[in-house]
Amino acid sequence: MWSGYYDRAIDSVFAIQDEIAREVATALTTEVLGTGGADIIEQGYRPNLAAYEKFILGR
Repeated sequence: MWSGYYDRAIDSVFAIQDEIAREVATALTTEVLGTGGADIIEQGYRPNLAAYEKFILGR
């Protein structure tokens, strides 16, 4: 699982880094959350400002 082979031209190091990070995150999420975990990654982070405000008030 962790021995992927990445043979590409180094035109964009950041694009390769993003691809590797996405593959690792997908593998970890699937392992931890099950098969529906990949959908969570595709949706991305969505901040919940109301929850954050309540957290700050609580502190």
